[in-house]
Amino acid sequence: MLFVGTYSSGLFTSTDNGLSWTYESGVASNYIYGVSVDTSDNVFVSAWEGGVYYFSKLLTESTWQNYGMVGFRVSSIVISPDTRSLFAGTSDGRVFVMDNPLTSVEDKEVVPTSFDLSQNYPNPFNPSTTINVSIAKAGNYSLQVYNILGQLVTTLFEGDMNPGSYKVTFNASNFASGIYIYRLQGNNINISKKMMLLK
Repeated sequence: MLFVGTYSSGLFTSTDNGLSWTYESGVASNYIYGVSVDTSDNVFVSAWEGGVYYFSKLLTESTWQNYGMVGFRVSSIVISPDTRSLFAGTSDGRVFVMDNPLTSVEDKEVVPTSFDLSQNYPNPFNPSTTINVSIAKAGNYSLQVYNILGQLVTTLFEGDMNPGSYKVTFNASNFASGIYIYRLQGNNINISKKMMLLK
């Protein structure tokens, strides 16, 4: 199967070596910047504002699934053949990694039944830390970081998100040491937690 990502027309596939093409409506973005295939023929695409999508033969339902990073402006994507880690680059120069995104036939997506904002790890941290977020209902959400004075310092993600579990990395290389507050908002949800940056 051939995959072609286009700028403004979406993702297309061909099963006859390019003689005919089918529009993939399961990817909710018209701007496809990258396509990567792992050693098990699972396909990952970067969809600019739409985030990361994948098509996996390991899942019960063989449909395109959103893997998060909605609104991050994902401009490139690659799967490491050795470690099977998924790397996603964004337009602002950041690189995100997810270790071994699909591991076996037994793996199945578990949709969270409640919203959760985990304590960042490590904490205290320098310069980066990881935050796990559970979204129980589709909607528009944001994860933002504030300083101790309540001033917004950065937005980690903002946009429409499907139910699922997301891992977000916060790199504070350009921030001063101190206490910061990260807040998940949207769809009648407002959860905040504190974290400490020590340099």
